[in-house]
Amino acid sequence: MHYLQLVAPEQLGSRFRLGYLDGMSPRCRMVTGFVAEALSKLGLSVPEAIEGLETLERGLEELLTKRLIPVLCIDEFERISSREEFSLDFFEGLRAMTSTSDLVLIIASKGPLREVVDKKSQGSPFFNIFEQVSLKPFTYSDTEQFIFEKGNIARFQPKERDYLWKYGRVSESEQAWLPLRLQLAGKILVEDLDQARKDPNYRKSFEERFTSIYQAVM
Repeated sequence: MHYLQLVAPEQLGSRFRLGYLDGMSPRCRMVTGFVAEALSKLGLSVPEAIEGLETLERGLEELLTKRLIPVLCIDEFERISSREEFSLDFFEGLRAMTSTSDLVLIIASKGPLREVVDKKSQGSPFFNIFEQVSLKPFTYSDTEQFIFEKGNIARFQPKERDYLWKYGRVSESEQAWLPLRLQLAGKILVEDLDQARKDPNYRKSFEERFTSIYQAVM
């Protein structure tokens, strides 16, 4: 989602107004906080009195008059859906705004929305307006492109790029590489580049640090 925010102005054009929300944020624990955060991230003014989703809808209508398309990216969506504060009316209202206010929703969750939003709906279910895209490990060609492009930016030598090939891989038996592992390996190398090139025993310290950080994250 952060990557989308970076590339959207160039690839989508200036007509799209993007806003990012983190479902784990304390501000998103209540509907009023969610609405205030959404308005703020979309570059709209936040009124003192917030009347639920109606306030958000009025803000989206303001963007429509300017011929701007609102795109709301919501991360960790399962945290929002699990709270009693966010009722069936909330999800039905949010779904309705994708039609009435041209709202574009991009949602990230650990499970399918059919399971994440299990509240019974009288109308069209919330999840059926989305195209589900599952994030999978990189293939060999994906990894090759990633290491080539990022390695050039970091000015990695062939020996240093081998770290990414080795430690980014899911397992020795699989032709798959995890973006998180690749990113972590590259980050450690960038920070330790001088040591990596001078210390013949660097690989051991790299592996210990990599394993420690990755296990803590997972």
